[in-house]
Amino acid sequence: MKAICPRCHQLRHLTEHHILPKHIFGNRGRKVAICRECHNEIELLVMKLEKAILSQFPGAFVVLVRQFLRDASIQA
Repeated sequence: MKAICPRCHQLRHLTEHHILPKHIFGNRGRKVAICRECHNEIELLVMKLEKAILSQFPGAFVVLVRQFLRDASIQA
């Protein structure tokens, strides 16, 4: 459907953007209808925020890999 994008104010086809990232929170939470160009822009900002947050916890990735490897050796 074409409508005015609330961000860029252009008449465009709108897509639904999950305000809470779907890959983390699933389908719960609110959505906003924005055009594809603005959707791509907000997705880049979300990825930058996730990277900034996750980079604070490198030890979590070490633990994850150790557990993964340990679990693989138990199954073998």
